[in-house]
Amino acid sequence: MRPDRRGIPRWHRQGPRAIGPAGGAARRRAGNARAGRRDPSRGHGPRCQQLGSRSEWYHAVRRGYDQIVPGDTPRVRFEFSAGGLVLDDQGRVLLIRARDLRGQPVWTLPKGALASGETNTDAALREVREETGYRCEVVRELEPVTYWFRRDGRQIKKTVHWYLMRPLEKVGEHDHEVDEVLWADRNDALARLRYDSDRRLLSGA
Repeated sequence: MRPDRRGIPRWHRQGPRAIGPAGGAARRRAGNARAGRRDPSRGHGPRCQQLGSRSEWYHAVRRGYDQIVPGDTPRVRFEFSAGGLVLDDQGRVLLIRARDLRGQPVWTLPKGALASGETNTDAALREVREETGYRCEVVRELEPVTYWFRRDGRQIKKTVHWYLMRPLEKVGEHDHEVDEVLWADRNDALARLRYDSDRRLLSGA
């Protein structure tokens, strides 16, 4: 490494990542941080996470992660769904048992894709009613959960809008995509739920 005019090698002044293409990336990240911009190449923020397992990825694809919205690019696709964490007066949790793309049973929370022109709240209430047979009301909105995963060579950013709900009445049976509906106490629900994101949602409610 040749020294500069002050006799100090560049990497001593700027660090080894400042040399070459990696250094350019480091400088861009530093500039983004100073300007308050999110670096699109890394860290997706505190509310974002990778899908925790292959089965969770399968389940994500199966359960309606398929809505195209404005802003999609050939490399990135933005998808949205909504769901409900339903707790009754005894503190029990409403769970559904569905199947992933491999046909494996999975306990999870009711959720699904937004229909055209539907609000997040309306979609969440509808999905809970369709998948459990219960008409519910929203108590409050919970923190949305964002997943990043790859499908067919594209990066998918999936945001799920969650709502804490209470049941009002049983209005019918669950739909054909659900094998079973179960009221479970909190500890039992935490043991049954397959996905980390569902368990974190319940633990934080």
